[in-house]
Amino acid sequence: MRLIIVAISIALLLLIVAVVLICRCYKIFSATQFLGLSTASQTDCIGGVGISILSPLPEGIATVVNLLGVSYPASEVIVAINRVQQRNLLLQLKIRYSLIGFKSQEGEVYRSYRYCFRRLIVVASDSVLAREQLIDLAARNAIYDYLLAVPCSCRLFADSLGFIADSVASQTEGRVDMATTTDRDIVLLSRNAWRKNGGFCAALQSLQYGQKLHISQILTLNEKTQSEHSLIIERARYNFWDFLALNIMKFRNKLLSLKKT
Repeated sequence: MRLIIVAISIALLLLIVAVVLICRCYKIFSATQFLGLSTASQTDCIGGVGISILSPLPEGIATVVNLLGVSYPASEVIVAINRVQQRNLLLQLKIRYSLIGFKSQEGEVYRSYRYCFRRLIVVASDSVLAREQLIDLAARNAIYDYLLAVPCSCRLFADSLGFIADSVASQTEGRVDMATTTDRDIVLLSRNAWRKNGGFCAALQSLQYGQKLHISQILTLNEKTQSEHSLIIERARYNFWDFLALNIMKFRNKLLSLKKT
């Protein structure tokens, strides 16, 4: 009887060890698959170029989700809104990204207590401000050296900031003070130029006839590209094992990731 009990105990111990090993192997496999599906191809920022995306008065939470989906590592998204006019958007952002508010002189600044959402900053103004004033409000809460102002309905490609950083880093004459893009509403400005001229609009006017960089790469998604009849290729790293592991599914003519981020 004792031998049977000992044998059963050893069998249970071996079973537990096997389950633990299988769980660890599956965790490693899932992590490897997740890295393979990630659109972040850069392990470091290009040329030390950090970019802060300034989004004043976004038209909806989908705009913020898209801006946070960029693959450039040294980047952040700063949303500047009027608390009274966009109360529902503020509530949606607080629920979705677990935001915590901190009082400031110009309103309230929200950050997430979750590490995966630390790239998002929401600045809610107590008074009603114009778009130009909200851009400067967002710039005052930015941490990177380059400020990218985008329109309220902007949709960026995942690699858009990588193209911008590569264009800035490739300049041999030194730092870039201002960069224009094919979309006239998207302008890149250095923090030094913004601070020196006393505001975003003042810097754009003073640098309009000076030396500046133009980026001809398409950075935004238009209505035709977002439609279901267009094909968007994120990354050519999907293989048979991605479909087998149920990480990728095909919906019409698009490849959709089933991994939660």
